[in-house]
Amino acid sequence: MATHWNRIIERTTDDVVILEVWGGPLSVSDSGDRLLKKIQDVVEQGWRRILLNLSEVQYVDSVGLGEVVQGTRTVRDAGGHLAVCGLVKQMRALFSTTKLETVIPVFRSEQEGVDGLARL
Repeated sequence: MATHWNRIIERTTDDVVILEVWGGPLSVSDSGDRLLKKIQDVVEQGWRRILLNLSEVQYVDSVGLGEVVQGTRTVRDAGGHLAVCGLVKQMRALFSTTKLETVIPVFRSEQEGVDGLARL
């Protein structure tokens, strides 16, 4: 089963775009590269601080994880920063095991993420 990004809600606070992501294990053909496209869109709009709120994502596969990594590269190539927040236990373990937490800042809450990005 592959990650399907069911819904992505975009909000802004100060100079941070928050992408609240909802996901579930469905067919990859249903999801495409929706999250990556959304990240690219906000970067093209000029945003340089992006926070992915993944608190509603219970599962992610290698395709979904690849979108997060590629999105991070996209933001960095534009001179910005991407961070994640709200990881559930399984997602925290995945970020730890894959060492992504050393590449992508991880925050417990959305407010911590917004505050952390403001310092970058």
